[in-house]
Amino acid sequence: MRENHLETERFPVASFRADSLIAAPGRLAPGETAVLTLAGELSLHGVTQPLLTPVSVTLSADGAALAVRAEFTVKLADFAIPRPKFLVMKLDELQRITVRLSAQRAGAGG
Repeated sequence: MRENHLETERFPVASFRADSLIAAPGRLAPGETAVLTLAGELSLHGVTQPLLTPVSVTLSADGAALAVRAEFTVKLADFAIPRPKFLVMKLDELQRITVRLSAQRAGAGG
């Protein structure tokens, strides 16, 4: 998949550029989770498309770490990615992407 369909030799980087947060909370309290919407652009396989996705943001109980999770669906054709097939099976045109990001406050242990 990686070499034949995503063509990672030609397109080694996939990226997301966040432009804005929609309905961002004022401040997260320790141990709290907020769901907000992130607007930006997803670049994949040499194609850039706008993306609007819900994002879950959780501040750890001690307030020292942040966990971010996003899930969204991409349509392969929107990024000029040929739909993979193996023998008689074909991958779905819609593919689910999950992103997890962890950040820790500078100076926090670990």
